[in-house]
Amino acid sequence: MRTEDDKPVVGATVTIAPVGRVANRIDLIRLAYTDEAGRFSVPNVATGDYQVFAWGDADVPMAIDPRFRAMFESRAASLTVIGGAESNVDVKLIPPDAVRQAKERF
Repeated sequence: MRTEDDKPVVGATVTIAPVGRVANRIDLIRLAYTDEAGRFSVPNVATGDYQVFAWGDADVPMAIDPRFRAMFESRAASLTVIGGAESNVDVKLIPPDAVRQAKERF
């Protein structure tokens, strides 16, 4: 993951959340943190369609709620996982100020 000016984001919280009829399935949500190169890895993601969010504010417990994530759908990356195959996704960081403002409204 990279910032708007193409620098790696270290230690960002990443949420991988299901979409569609299973969007409320908390058991399908996965969290990860970016490493020093801005990469992250999430094992054991079930087959399906997901949105990937990279939060600039590390404290986002409400990211499990699809109503909160909906505020950031335009900033999410789409991901389709097929049968345990490895996938790559390029996701941009949601700025900390945007996350904090949404938390206050939520």
